[in-house]
Amino acid sequence: MLINNGHLLLSLSSFSTSSVLASFGIASDGTYNGSSSTLLDDSDRLGDLRMHDGSLYFSSGDGVFELVPEPGAASLMFIGTALLLGGSWRKLRS
Repeated sequence: MLINNGHLLLSLSSFSTSSVLASFGIASDGTYNGSSSTLLDDSDRLGDLRMHDGSLYFSSGDGVFELVPEPGAASLMFIGTALLLGGSWRKLRS
């Protein structure tokens, strides 16, 4: 279990099915805000979660791995932000 930037990260391990690294949103008052997502699905048993220098590391099987977001996710976020800013700018001009 790890709390990072308003998210509770849990490794949910199972001996019979795949293990899951899940993220649950936390509101400013510490309650669950209704958001959740699966960050990783692994056939090995997931272990500890650790933060080091702003990166998330987790153990799985006999190794330790860094969780790295897909490049496509960063591109989509950039494009979405640019479209929102462009729409706002056009609305302000008219």
